[in-house]
Amino acid sequence: MKTTKNAATFPCFGNELESTFNLTIIHESGFQSAANGALVNGTEDSQPEGWFVDTYAWTTEIQPELVSFVVFPNNFSSVESVFGKENKSVTIYALGEDINKVFQYTTNVSAEILAYYEDYFGTSARVPNQN
Repeated sequence: MKTTKNAATFPCFGNELESTFNLTIIHESGFQSAANGALVNGTEDSQPEGWFVDTYAWTTEIQPELVSFVVFPNNFSSVESVFGKENKSVTIYALGEDINKVFQYTTNVSAEILAYYEDYFGTSARVPNQN
């Protein structure tokens, strides 16, 4: 989610406010969700049939514009790598079968860059994962 669209999601929050967040995304069975919070629970909802409920949480206080999420079709593939002292994840999503060849390198380099910035600034990333 672009920062410019964040005001529609959190209309009453100012830029200086930091908080923890819980996010629930309800989507149809042909879709999946991703967020930069930790996936706490992903279950099929009993009413109505064919819908899923994914719950994400941010345990560190962050500014609302750092919260990001997306819902996309199930035909996306993903490649994941870990970075930093806390082994946080960085995941890249893309269409098609070539994701393992093309994006594995990109994911590994992204993880190295994020780990470098954590060391350089002496702090860890404020979100559980990067998507």
